[in-house]
Amino acid sequence: MNRQCIVYPTARCVREAVAESTESFLPAMMTMGEFLSRAYVAEGKIVPDEDLRLLAMHEASDFSGFAALNIERNFFSFIQNSEYLFRFFEELSSEQVSLTTLQSVDVYGEYEEHIAILKRLRERYGEICKREGWADRIYTSEHTTIQRDFLRNYESIMIVVEGYLSRYEIVLLQECAKHLELILHYNTTAYNRKMTTRLEEMGFELAEGMEYRLSLSTITIIEKKPLCINRSVECEVFHTRLSQIGFIKASVEGFVEEGIAPEKIAVVLPDEDAAAMLREFDTEGNFNFAMGEPFSKSNIYREWESITLFLDEMNVVNRERVRNIKSETIEWFKAHYSKKFQFSQLEEMMMLWEGGDESSLEVIRDELHRFGHLSHALEVMDFRAVFKIFMNRLRQKSIDDVRGGKITVMGLLETRGVAFEGVVIVDFNEGYVPHKSEKDLFLNTKTREYAGLPSAHDRESLQKHYYSILFNRAKRVAIGCVQNAESVPSRFLLQLGIKSIPAAYRYEEVLFPPPAFNVRQVKSFECEYDFTAHPLSASGIKSFLSCKRQFYYRYIEHIRDHELPRDLSQERDIGNALHSALEKLFIDAAEYSSAVKIKEALRNQWENTAADDPLERHMKRLWLDKLDPFYEQEAARFASGAKVLYTEKEARAVVEGITLSGRIDRIDEVVGRFEVIDYKSGKFPDTDKEPKESDVDYQLSVYALLAGEFGDVARCGYYDLNKGELKVEQFLEAKTEKLREILSEMASKKTWEWEMCEDLSRCRLCPYVYLCHREVMRGV
Repeated sequence: MNRQCIVYPTARCVREAVAESTESFLPAMMTMGEFLSRAYVAEGKIVPDEDLRLLAMHEASDFSGFAALNIERNFFSFIQNSEYLFRFFEELSSEQVSLTTLQSVDVYGEYEEHIAILKRLRERYGEICKREGWADRIYTSEHTTIQRDFLRNYESIMIVVEGYLSRYEIVLLQECAKHLELILHYNTTAYNRKMTTRLEEMGFELAEGMEYRLSLSTITIIEKKPLCINRSVECEVFHTRLSQIGFIKASVEGFVEEGIAPEKIAVVLPDEDAAAMLREFDTEGNFNFAMGEPFSKSNIYREWESITLFLDEMNVVNRERVRNIKSETIEWFKAHYSKKFQFSQLEEMMMLWEGGDESSLEVIRDELHRFGHLSHALEVMDFRAVFKIFMNRLRQKSIDDVRGGKITVMGLLETRGVAFEGVVIVDFNEGYVPHKSEKDLFLNTKTREYAGLPSAHDRESLQKHYYSILFNRAKRVAIGCVQNAESVPSRFLLQLGIKSIPAAYRYEEVLFPPPAFNVRQVKSFECEYDFTAHPLSASGIKSFLSCKRQFYYRYIEHIRDHELPRDLSQERDIGNALHSALEKLFIDAAEYSSAVKIKEALRNQWENTAADDPLERHMKRLWLDKLDPFYEQEAARFASGAKVLYTEKEARAVVEGITLSGRIDRIDEVVGRFEVIDYKSGKFPDTDKEPKESDVDYQLSVYALLAGEFGDVARCGYYDLNKGELKVEQFLEAKTEKLREILSEMASKKTWEWEMCEDLSRCRLCPYVYLCHREVMRGV
């Protein structure tokens, strides 16, 4: 029986070793964390979970000086920031550096106050751990003892050292080495000098660029050989991150064609958020994602997020977010949202999602079980605040990827101790490579170096070491980075001796293959349409004359452009509200004796409107004064004998066999004849230019023909509400005659080819621009 134990840096290493082994009797295999937890035990003590530690640290922070750390003690904020405290204390413990040592190396007293507070906090936390009988990681060296019975199970133990061992881990391994043969498998590179120095301090003589087997029991080198160096690595430079997704797929395809098994290919993402983009384009299902899928992308989480956004602000957009969520679910949240929190509320809430996605529910149940430890501390808060804490915790969770792709996508740390034949890395940029650590919160680099703590430089070097080993173990390596106004390639490229070259291909074409030319050809439309059988409005005539294809989509296919829900009014809405107000103004009275009375009547009307949004109320106040010239003009018109006869008058008239229809804003009677008025709060066509072949707007001519059904029309015009001026059409007869010719032609033809307009400027604001494949003109 094989009585050897091999200790790997990650669980993935263990799985890979088991999968590749061909021996009948395998050695015991475990991770470093598992080995140390079994080799050293705090007898008679309990290992607290993270939530119990959080509660204890919150209790320990209850002293006057704690506020100087700028960490708020309200529970919601403390949960977000407590991780920094634990990391700091655990790092001190693992490196066997006391806070007293930090005080001695802080020669300028920069951190004197902070260190004193942290010292007091650590003491108070230690008192709580002692009271509860806990074996906390912060005090591991104070209460653990070696388990000789565990070590007797093995003749030898081999530790695969892939990165960095803390001082405390080295002490533990040295103690184990006194009881059995303990071997370190270690690679030296230019980037792990700190770890190499520690081994040299033990008595080993090590050279750079070597693979070693070191006996920690006898302090001898058992075996050594040169590391294989992969010098054929290059980095392709792209302009966008999206191009890199195509680069990944193309590189993987190339590796497979070269004979590398898909299982031996890894895609390494320095920024694991890029996995979401890769997942979207993995239509073939080739990839499996070691980091899983973020729980925040699950349907349940998105529904919760929509509900909280809606209850926090019940605007139009948020109302749309919850439109497809059951009303009873929303009502349940409304009923509990402001109430004091009780843990039973979360259990009751979970019943609303019974029967949902089981993988998501499993994550929630597991987190709910742990969250129960905090319930007592949270009952002073309302459900709204606690639910957001619960959601924040779930945001850190992931759902296992069960799609079964053969090519693994992972972060850098997952690659430790594993050899891949093909490696693809993207986002090799500053900000991602090196990844910035948050461990330097309380101390600067110099103080860390004086105290013997790992510095930012040490951590960066360790990342270089991981990349170097990963590249050297692979047969083929493909690296990509982005260079544009926002991103620059990582300085690691130069330090690792990797050459940068422009991207060889337009890799985005792997994602979006260029369509054949005929696919982009716009289909021609031809059909029968009888204008004499359908009512026609002024806007319909304008659409037909501007672009026959637009008329086809709008009036024959009845395709309407989609409008997003919104809270605030748009310019068109303000204009409609103004038209509506002017209609009611002259329904109440056909004429007014003064400008003041017109303004007062409009003010009273708007003040009685309660359903306005803030923007509309503001615009109404502006318009109330902006219309002063209009009030004066109206008072003068009424004094000269004009009176309002109709407002918003619906009318129909058959002209050249076509039924014209429309709603006229206003018809005044002046000395027995009609004046047709159309209100304009924005732009309108010129009224003093002769008709041209290119004209498309015949609104006043249409209104003149419609109003002619009620009496003799003297003139038509646009009422410019901005200036209070009535712009009378100077060529009404000529334009009306031209309109008759157009209508006659439209009535005579029964089969139409619905062509697109030649004037591309008309496509700028057209809602059908994408149907015509003229989207390049959108907004030009």
